[in-house]
Amino acid sequence: MKEPLTKWAMAHEPDEKLIYKSGMWEQVFKVRDHLYPDLCRGLGYEEVHYHDEDTGFGECHGLTVCGSHSSKSVALPVFLMEPPGKGLRFRMRNNFYDWKISVESDRELDIDWVGLWEPFPEQDPTYSGHKLASCYFEGFSTKWVFGHYGESDKKKFSLSLRGRYLQTFFFLLMRAYERDEWVKQREESRKQELIDRDNYREKTG
Repeated sequence: MKEPLTKWAMAHEPDEKLIYKSGMWEQVFKVRDHLYPDLCRGLGYEEVHYHDEDTGFGECHGLTVCGSHSSKSVALPVFLMEPPGKGLRFRMRNNFYDWKISVESDRELDIDWVGLWEPFPEQDPTYSGHKLASCYFEGFSTKWVFGHYGESDKKKFSLSLRGRYLQTFFFLLMRAYERDEWVKQREESRKQELIDRDNYREKTG
């Protein structure tokens, strides 16, 4: 299953009688309109957004639904985020209690999480409340649930996170992911400055 996010949401409109009926759309708006554009910074509008001719809905390249689950009788999506041009893949869901997130990256993500979440497993991983037990990743295939960041190769890991930390988590992750590119660009810029300086000296020497 891989379906455009807005198309999926429109097909799963919650019943008006449900207390948590607005919760699904709140998640969709948060991810589609705020979080995902931040992951795609540096890209042009048309590189990220497109108009689905079949449905008439606005969608985002690389932002789809790869599974579903329910909480409080509301159907909810498992978001799949694959920002164009970046070697990153995120799957995540929210059940009105917390976010479960799985990360896959084409490079190591060396990050100081500054106490944002627990990057190491609990002392007793057999405890029934183990946060990364696959049963808590509702809507996920078991193959999408990975180990803790602290025991991973820093390219593939899963985590549990409270909603108020979501954008901070992705800010720290993207800063680490783009750090190598930034360093490379800075080095290339410095090399060009030296070349330009030498060329100027030759002309004015």
